Amino acid sequence: MVKKMPREVLERARRTTADTDAYKICMTVIKARIFTIQRLLNNDILVPVLMLKVETIYLQIRLLLEMLYLSSIVTRKKKYDQYWPRTEKEYQPSEIRRFLGETLDEHFPYPFRQSQGSSASLRLESFDRPVTEAEVYKFFNKCHQYLHEPNPYKKSWAAREVECNSLLEEAVDFLKKVWVLLENHYRVSELDNGEKVGFICGLGKETDQVVVALLVSDGKESK
Repeated sequence: MVKKMPREVLERARRTTADTDAYKICMTVIKARIFTIQRLLNNDILVPVLMLKVETIYLQIRLLLEMLYLSSIVTRKKKYDQYWPRTEKEYQPSEIRRFLGETLDEHFPYPFRQSQGSSASLRLESFDRPVTEAEVYKFFNKCHQYLHEPNPYKKSWAAREVECNSLLEEAVDFLKKVWVLLENHYRVSELDNGEKVGFICGLGKETDQVVVALLVSDGKESK
């Protein structure tokens, strides 16, 4: 039996500054890129030259991480619409990191699992990140740098081919950490009065739809 949502909860949910529809789009794109990379790694997508395969994977990871940083803005988009600089650089991770400043870590996702117990209550456990925001940004810059090296006068084809195996190993390890981070994750948002609230997101299997749910109470909890 589905219980009717209390009026107080619905009213508070409407006041969240997160754009949950846009967030679902961000995570759907991220999920699609993750499974595309997996197909490349499994040789389900034919790329005849190893160096070009690595480039393709690193491009997908870079685009994935751009969307991950954009999702940090989406967690409070209705608030940031007032003063987030809408320029051609608005999606660049470096610009988003500069804009968020000291609150950057709070905006980043935490992985979670639901504790075993009563189905009537949701308890979140295991908030340790498998990869930090700083490590994610470092890998983004590695992708960015690598993708700007296909210059025949900068590094030879043979030299780049030698790097491929180690780069593939790094990509596999990094992708595993990103999946653990995002498969089921928690984000911090806030209401229009600045009160902190959260929401959870589950990516599910490849053919599943991404699920986003707000964690909003009636505001009457004992302090």
